[in-house]
Amino acid sequence: MSKSYLVILGDREAIGWVLREERMAFPSTPRAEVAALQEKDRLFLYATRCLVPPDA
Repeated sequence: MSKSYLVILGDREAIGWVLREERMAFPSTPRAEVAALQEKDRLFLYATRCLVPPDA
């Protein structure tokens, strides 16, 4: 059975990459949520409004 997750993205380059590539990438992490992801799971994206990078 597939699961659903909410992914919040605030970096516009990351948002652009996800939309362009139509996939997600995760760093190596011990987080159980990342380890539990399966191919048919649904990821809902919430893109925060980031017009200018925070360090600019």
